Amino acid sequence: MQPGSRFQRPARRSFVAAATKSHRPCHAERKPNFGLFASRGGGSARASAGGPIDCHPERSSPQGSLEEPPPARDLHAQRSYGTRSRNRQPAAQPGPVELGRQSLNSSLALLARRETAAAGRYRHAALQAQGPDALLWGSLAIAAGNFATAISSDKPPATGTVGNRKPVEILSEVAAVQELVRQLHAMVYGYQLAIGKMKLLSRVRLQAERELLAQRIFRDRLIGWLRKRSAEVPAAEPAYVPSVLPRNQATAGRLIMRMHTALQPFCGLWLAAAASQADRQQALAALGSAVKTARSWGAPLNAWPGWTS
Repeated sequence: MQPGSRFQRPARRSFVAAATKSHRPCHAERKPNFGLFASRGGGSARASAGGPIDCHPERSSPQGSLEEPPPARDLHAQRSYGTRSRNRQPAAQPGPVELGRQSLNSSLALLARRETAAAGRYRHAALQAQGPDALLWGSLAIAAGNFATAISSDKPPATGTVGNRKPVEILSEVAAVQELVRQLHAMVYGYQLAIGKMKLLSRVRLQAERELLAQRIFRDRLIGWLRKRSAEVPAAEPAYVPSVLPRNQATAGRLIMRMHTALQPFCGLWLAAAASQADRQQALAALGSAVKTARSWGAPLNAWPGWTS
């Protein structure tokens, strides 16, 4: 997609439906939908808009693709057959693999450093740009940083098929922040559902409690941002239907992962709509935090953070 083209924003009154087995974006009446929950509010327009949204799990998510290079022993597997004499010498062992006069480990370390350097350049470009260009460079910055981490990891993360980015409409900054607040209301509700199914004093429960506090602080800060501009503050719904019903600790973690994955395009909307460099920095930090948290709960690499596909 060329910089400067227009974007289509997510459906304003729709959330991810319940009982879906995929965290991929949903679509209702050809409108993109990648929210967090389906509202259960009694008489609200969002709750009475119709039955559950039809999800299409066959549509691919914007996940990155990263293949781990084969081990050196597989690149240079060797078998030596000596003579049958009693003085047969042992077979020579293959030396370290060299790629362009560098060992495999050195090559991977160099690639990781270059990805990290690229992430810094892309981040600088994102903060200097506006509109679609800010989202483009910000997405590339976060993806490059994630690739650098994955290259250096002993346990490479899961990957998926890279989908085509969907254009989204650029909103005013106030409208983008209002959409983000709506999603954060749903996230707070979802975190409380998930934490209730986790073992008391377990590591994952303590992690989820810390993240819940951070989400509340982030939401309250955005609410203060709206009030400072005399803008309407979206109210929370009485209840939400989660995309994953938490029954135990594993499904509770899956719900948190999907919530943070669904939150990323809304952070991308704010990044594209931000009018000042300070707001772009906050939006980019929010997007990076959502990606990092989703990864910590098992989300695969995302080639285009902040976009839908």
